[in-house]
Amino acid sequence: MKTAFVVPPRVSEGFSLAEDCCWGLVHSRYLPAALLAAASQMEDAFFLDLTIDPVESLLKMEPDLIVYSLFPSFTVARELHSVMSKICGDIPKAVLGVPPGYMEDYARLEPNPFCVVYSEPEAVFSDFQEDELIEWRTRSSGTAWMDDGEFHKGEPLRTCIHDIKGTNWDLVPPSYWFHYDRVIYQASRGCPWRCNFCVWGGSTVTDRTFRMRPAEQVATDLTNLRVTTDKYLKLLRPIPLQLLSAQLTTDIDWIWEYFCLMEENPYPFQGNINLRELTEERLMLLEQAGMDQFFAGLEALTDPLLQRMNKPHDFEDIIRSIKILNEADVNYSLKLISGGYGETQTEIGECRGNIRTMRKRGIDHSKIIMGGPLVYYKGTVIGEDPPGELAYDMRHKGLRQRHIHADEWVEVRVELKKHNLLDEVNSDYPVRRLKRPI
Repeated sequence: MKTAFVVPPRVSEGFSLAEDCCWGLVHSRYLPAALLAAASQMEDAFFLDLTIDPVESLLKMEPDLIVYSLFPSFTVARELHSVMSKICGDIPKAVLGVPPGYMEDYARLEPNPFCVVYSEPEAVFSDFQEDELIEWRTRSSGTAWMDDGEFHKGEPLRTCIHDIKGTNWDLVPPSYWFHYDRVIYQASRGCPWRCNFCVWGGSTVTDRTFRMRPAEQVATDLTNLRVTTDKYLKLLRPIPLQLLSAQLTTDIDWIWEYFCLMEENPYPFQGNINLRELTEERLMLLEQAGMDQFFAGLEALTDPLLQRMNKPHDFEDIIRSIKILNEADVNYSLKLISGGYGETQTEIGECRGNIRTMRKRGIDHSKIIMGGPLVYYKGTVIGEDPPGELAYDMRHKGLRQRHIHADEWVEVRVELKKHNLLDEVNSDYPVRRLKRPI
């Protein structure tokens, strides 16, 4: 059975899907390595990017099944699905539904997709036979579909990323390498933490098991990626690598094994860490194995707000981790949410006070990114039980708390900047004039 794993074409405002429903991009192209890894598990599969190739290239291959991902913003997902439905015609189509909180929405898309698959597509597509499509749909786990207006949902798939074999980078047409700005490689599935606003490893993940792809498999895949890109991009630097992992600092054994495999010839990559688990040893090993940019969700600067979010770290962890990052002199970014989770003015005042405490405790600089307010995604704990009235945010295409202490959060930004703790270049929180009494 010939299966096409397809990156949908660009839709409104230049939007294109980049990775397993995790990334939506404007004016950039990321190679979606998870989609490619799924295709690599099958004998008769091919990969096609409709932001690069014309639709005719897909139809010329005459696939028996077309697999593609949809972005969690349902507005964008609906547009992408409408475009893909016209492209697919009578060819059965399967949608990758991540996070699983959107399975029901995706199954109700018009026209109805053949099925929606949660999590790892290679766990089910490898058994497809052309004459078993209907039977498979009704018995497979981790699927959703509509029949005669009735919604059906199978049991969740087990996380199987630890069983994925090597990624076949040769499935990427040679000409594609000149278009991609970055490769996103998925090293884990799920998350060990349960932050109540998170759509990935937290409250919406149906299979809550956290699994890492074996360090040896990751090292082999990335070494082969280097060989492949060098073959086609001889005069250019390696394509930047984003290692998609919920928490790279979680498993010290994994870190040690990966370090031993890659220390002689590391491939530079970016990835996520956790401020509770960060130690000097783990940071050093990851850096020497190639990690050159570290991202972490700071989210808040007071324990009451961190506890409300169900974050694993506390304010003391923040101080300790920033000192470790600063002393190591690595490139890092810590994202701070600018409200929208029922905070009070008193709690925002505590946040400002803790910024001053950080300076008193010896933190003379930091790289905190001031992000926007919290998005209330469907299926999350905070989305199902919001602390206040919600409204749709057109800019971010999601629900936000209607009443936010915007001016107070501007003052937090000012306090961060005053104490040299703000990464002003990368912060996306709008600069506004403070309202002062006349």
